[in-house]
Amino acid sequence: MYASTGKDNSTPKGTFEIQTERGQFFYNSKSGEGAHYWTSFKDHGIYLFHTVPTNRKGHYLKDEAKRSATVLTRTAVCVSVCRMPNIFLNKSLLERLLLSFNEVN
Repeated sequence: MYASTGKDNSTPKGTFEIQTERGQFFYNSKSGEGAHYWTSFKDHGIYLFHTVPTNRKGHYLKDEAKRSATVLTRTAVCVSVCRMPNIFLNKSLLERLLLSFNEVN
């Protein structure tokens, strides 16, 4: 599965435990972006898996979605909109995804 990582190699590398922080939507007014179906994998809400970025109303940013598998965010791992709900709901799938993510690097 294709995913995008953070700018300037800012997404941490390694093996991580999935953390309890997760939600269906967030918006960060400082960065001007949000996302759906987020799950924390490091530093309790700082490093996340989530959908491609959205605006403050939760609408996907189409230009960002077109750039899938390229650098999109500051620190997060962005996953396609159609795959993220399954990852969000299935913790064991996300654990396998993290291991695959590490193997690719």
